[in-house]
Amino acid sequence: MKKYLVFTAEDLSAHGVVEADNENEVYDNYAEKYVATDKLFRESVNALTVNMSFWESFFKDEKGYMREEATGEWRTDLLKRFGGDEDKVSEYAINKWHENIREMFGDNQAYADMVIKEMERFNDPKDVYFPPRLYSHCAKWAMRNNQWIELIIEEIKPE
Repeated sequence: MKKYLVFTAEDLSAHGVVEADNENEVYDNYAEKYVATDKLFRESVNALTVNMSFWESFFKDEKGYMREEATGEWRTDLLKRFGGDEDKVSEYAINKWHENIREMFGDNQAYADMVIKEMERFNDPKDVYFPPRLYSHCAKWAMRNNQWIELIIEEIKPE
């Protein structure tokens, strides 16, 4: 197994050493070791909102985010598609959001069910409990998709 020094692209500070067989595996191992246990990351997952949380990146369809970034209003094309009926747009958006979450969890649909159930309850993030493996799955997805922090990876070559 090789050793890699991992830097965050944001500030170029060394963030840790990760052992992995290849550079692709570094993302998963880094996510498991550092991101999944990070307090801010867990708070973002627990927030269960479409704004300023981990789940925001799932609130999109084939044309991108479903709300206009500048105004927060529904995209014009969605309003036209549903004849201006905001309830229908909202229903479409929630269904798409759930579909994207289910796609992210892949074979782990029990995790998707947990997240969607908690979203429907509108709990205070402090009252949300997810198993550690769910945070790991989310962290791995986030790292593979540059949704948390961007990494720079350098192999540590033995002398």
